[in-house]
Amino acid sequence: MAKHDTSRARLLIAMQQFDVHHRGKVTDLGNFTEKNPWPNKSQSRHIHHDSRYYPPKKIVKLANPNFDLSSDQTQMAQRVLENCDFEVIDFGRAKCPQTCCWDGFPSSRKFDQCLPFTGEEFWDLLVQRASGPDYDSVFVFKGKKRKIGGIANEGTKIVVYRPPKSRRIDLEWSSTPSSVDRGITIKGYNKMLDSHGLCSGDIFSKVTIQNQAIVYLCRDLLEWTDEGQIRIKSVNPIQNTWPGFTQETFDVYQRILDTPKETRGRDYKEIHKPIFEEHVVTPLQGLFNALIPDVMRLNLPFAEFNPARGKSLSKIQISGHYSLKFWACFHHNTAEKKTDSPQFFFTIRPTHFQFGFYRNSVENYSDETRTCVERMAKSEHLSGILAKLAVDFDLAIDAEDASENGEIEIQSVDEWINSLMDPKVEPLIRWRMEPSEVVAKGPELFWDVQNALYKLAPLFHLMEGKNPIVDPDEGGSVHESPESTTLDLIKRRRFVILEGVPGTGKTHIFKEIKKDVYFHCTRFLTFHPSSDYSSFIGGIRPGSEDKKLIFNPTKGHLLNILEKAKEGRVLLWIDELNRANVPRVFGDLISLIGNSKPPELQILNAGLKGEEDEDDILRLTEEQKKNLHIVATMNTSDRSVTPLDAALRRRFNFVRLQPMDKQELSEAHVAFSEAELEPHVGCFLKLNEILRNSMGEDAILGHSYLFEMIDDLVDEGVELFCVRDEIQILMIWKFSILPNIVDTLMLTQNFELIDNINEALSDYKIPLALETLGRGLGEMILVRGDENV
Repeated sequence: MAKHDTSRARLLIAMQQFDVHHRGKVTDLGNFTEKNPWPNKSQSRHIHHDSRYYPPKKIVKLANPNFDLSSDQTQMAQRVLENCDFEVIDFGRAKCPQTCCWDGFPSSRKFDQCLPFTGEEFWDLLVQRASGPDYDSVFVFKGKKRKIGGIANEGTKIVVYRPPKSRRIDLEWSSTPSSVDRGITIKGYNKMLDSHGLCSGDIFSKVTIQNQAIVYLCRDLLEWTDEGQIRIKSVNPIQNTWPGFTQETFDVYQRILDTPKETRGRDYKEIHKPIFEEHVVTPLQGLFNALIPDVMRLNLPFAEFNPARGKSLSKIQISGHYSLKFWACFHHNTAEKKTDSPQFFFTIRPTHFQFGFYRNSVENYSDETRTCVERMAKSEHLSGILAKLAVDFDLAIDAEDASENGEIEIQSVDEWINSLMDPKVEPLIRWRMEPSEVVAKGPELFWDVQNALYKLAPLFHLMEGKNPIVDPDEGGSVHESPESTTLDLIKRRRFVILEGVPGTGKTHIFKEIKKDVYFHCTRFLTFHPSSDYSSFIGGIRPGSEDKKLIFNPTKGHLLNILEKAKEGRVLLWIDELNRANVPRVFGDLISLIGNSKPPELQILNAGLKGEEDEDDILRLTEEQKKNLHIVATMNTSDRSVTPLDAALRRRFNFVRLQPMDKQELSEAHVAFSEAELEPHVGCFLKLNEILRNSMGEDAILGHSYLFEMIDDLVDEGVELFCVRDEIQILMIWKFSILPNIVDTLMLTQNFELIDNINEALSDYKIPLALETLGRGLGEMILVRGDENV
């Protein structure tokens, strides 16, 4: 897509994404908080749409990532928007409203989801909803009932049931349902992306019921018009419908507590139970349910999301030596029993309501759960996260000798960290509120609990091997390192391709992922033009026996790692995927990828036959199917290779890695904050900006060149670093960075950029320059500079 191309539909989706991901927050797109109101004197032009204000250039950038955000593109952004029939207004310096960041919104400022920019992601959104909260739900369109029936045919169909023809209520819904097809849905959505945001009612399918089901599943994002067309709508804030707790919530506790122990159980069942369920159980379940979308949005590793079935709510203790309490929790997904895992909890007692993080006794933990807690305890980020949490929360431990409610408040972050693996205590991070405060807040208590969930989320991410950094100015949002984000995607999606220019850290991610205990076995291989089916899958290989040449069927890389998959999770990492003829290398085993029920495949002469086998048929166990993970890398700047075919692209999830910006470099290594590297980092980023604006994303350079300027050392087990001397750094510029830029300029014959590049080198005092030599077809570009280099 050219940098000024877009459509009204893409701009409408960009506005949805702005509302969900950027409005009211500090993000990589800018500061859009109430503390920094906009429009302002420096940004007076803004879009006015659906009673809301949006920054023009940022919306165009979201709609088209190739758009340039530099200051001279303001008029271009306005032309793009006006060509798509959007109103752009200019407040002027004296007329800027002070509150229009939130103008046009009700009191709620929380958002759920938005439409994506690809058909594949749109299908994933439909599947998530059809198999989640919308499963088994009935909707009505023009007086006719339909029911969402979940997912079928290995995730390629969404089932929609018709009601029984008879009015008898004991009859089941139609046994021959209609089904929404993945392929035509993706095709229809891609057409919608290029539209004016208003499409015919049959854009997804010629079958009316299927279009009805799609719009119903996305009813917060799409809507029907009176003329029967489908329109992209503005995303609405989430309305809090949770009613809150009342004074009776705590009073019923006190009445139960005042009952003699010998009759407490009987009196509870006969007298107090209905009141208790109405004022304690029901609102606590409602709070639990209201938080489920946030748990899913944060991608937290919790196991259960349905308290209505009673699985995640503990029973009230009405006798014995237990304190009177009621407990609910989201628990970690590695636990065999919900009580034997770290959890995000809420507890009601007669004297208070509290919520937060809790690690109960590690003695009953499974090995996998114990490993997760150990990973969190050893994380270098934990102390910093706890220091921020200690501002709002109490750090405490639950110990046998505690005086009140079994909990002892502690002041030291280090003491809390040391208690994580201590079997004698149970550390927690709590937010405690008195009954009067809980009752006074009413429904608004939900936002306090939700805020706590977001702030505590990094603790659960640490257990998964992620390295989160919490920014208090962003409402506790979590930024993850590329390797932790990618590992999480690999765990969930299993087949992933990392693409990007050389030097963006694709191979480094493998080194970091290899350290993770999640995988039982990892294997690394590199594709090249000579890679073929026999080396990857299996085939006839020469060998010797009794000094005679023989030919044996031999398993290749994929079949060997499938053997390991019988024992646990395995990762096959393929570097430089697109340097080989991929369809020829994979052959018919391409059907294993992205297929939950792959067919039995006959692989001739691949060494599959055993003593009892009579054929070469590959039969995978359920464990092998579940445990196989494949990650491949592709260099997008390599023009000597052909793009992947559509069949392969459908089966993988693509992640594009970008070079780090200045802030990301500083977070990745403290050396980039040193004064010696500042001009080199600045010049490198400026050159990338020049290349990107002129030739696109595939012309830029990866940040690995900058890491070569740092010499990491280890002295007596302590990690140290030093910045390389000036001569060594200039050698990196002269023999690595600039020659790569020269190759790109020569290949594209883009000689006019030489002056811009030399100007950037001069501005940052890099004593090197590009020079042309010769004319016409013999014209060359040379790197000139310091003779000492």
